[in-house]
Amino acid sequence: MSLKQVIEARRIRAVYQPIRHLLNGSTVAHEALACGPEGPLHSPAALFKEANEQGLVFSLELARRTAALTEKPPSVLFLNADPRTLLDPAFKSGMTAQVLTSLGVSPYHIFALSPRRVFSLNCVIHCFQ
Repeated sequence: MSLKQVIEARRIRAVYQPIRHLLNGSTVAHEALACGPEGPLHSPAALFKEANEQGLVFSLELARRTAALTEKPPSVLFLNADPRTLLDPAFKSGMTAQVLTSLGVSPYHIFALSPRRVFSLNCVIHCFQ
């Protein structure tokens, strides 16, 4: 199954990695990780490598974000976001807020830019204006 088929069939699912307090070990939040179906596209690294090669980063980002929010995340949630998503012509400001509202999920989630990509501060500022 190709990555495009995996995305279209909504076979991307979320797995929640606990983020623990360093002093007392309690879970303070979760990070949503994307997984594909069993096989060569199962790991997040394989998914994003393939998305990068096929020009499907935006589609994969949208699919993993929707999966992470649809599965009713536990507690505070960290969603990694590839900064290229913000530059994609298909990106519309408020898309994630729309998904949150439609699912009845609190908008008080935390979003983090992916450490895999480095963009200049001017680029990031431009994306949020």
